[in-house]
Amino acid sequence: MARVLSFIKLSGSIENVTFISTKNGNFAKGKSTLNKEKIMNSPGSEPTRQTMNEFGRFSTAAALLKTALWDAIHDVKVGKTHNRINSIIAKVKRFDTTSPRGWRNVTTGIQQSGGKEALSGFDFNPFAPMDKLLKKKYTLDTEEGTLNIISIIPYSQFDYPKNAEKAMLQLYCTNIDWLTSISNTTSSEATYISLDNTPQDINISLSSIPEGSGVNIFVLKLVYYDELNGKQNLFNNQEYKSAKIIAVE
Repeated sequence: MARVLSFIKLSGSIENVTFISTKNGNFAKGKSTLNKEKIMNSPGSEPTRQTMNEFGRFSTAAALLKTALWDAIHDVKVGKTHNRINSIIAKVKRFDTTSPRGWRNVTTGIQQSGGKEALSGFDFNPFAPMDKLLKKKYTLDTEEGTLNIISIIPYSQFDYPKNAEKAMLQLYCTNIDWLTSISNTTSSEATYISLDNTPQDINISLSSIPEGSGVNIFVLKLVYYDELNGKQNLFNNQEYKSAKIIAVE
């Protein structure tokens, strides 16, 4: 790309030359000869077409996951959550080692060795990872749809914002079939825990295990509340709102 030395600043295009102004100066470059027709028809553009095809597939798959878990993540997600979901779904797609390039997909990738593990452990809010906010181990029974925490001391084993009075835990499970784009999601009742020094057991149960022919994705959500005039108010500090994929079956 050529640098423009003239004191006259140009922007836009003149014939086949485009003028660009950046923080590093003014530049001129020739217009690309690449256009949609060439991309779609040129033999040399086949790798580009393959990449476009796969991008469309995993972008659709990411949108399906986001929609299926909307109730779990809508008040937890941050600005770049959609991009991060795209990235993790693209990672799952790469475990598809049987489909030809351009046709790799999440349906196949999630069933391969490492596919489920790539998705499990994903924090929807990178500023509030679950393992930072919840400092007590939990056990998840994926067949029964139950999560248990034994003898937790809320005051010291939750990381919570100043003035918070209660933690809220909720378990979700969505069955997603990426081949048919069908999902079915169930959840537990919200469990509210007073942030005091009293040891207690926490037992959370899904209303049911969702039906479907896809994979089951379990998500644990943790947020905090205070109470004013008998009404519970959610803390909106992004550092204290968490949702994590804790298992994929």
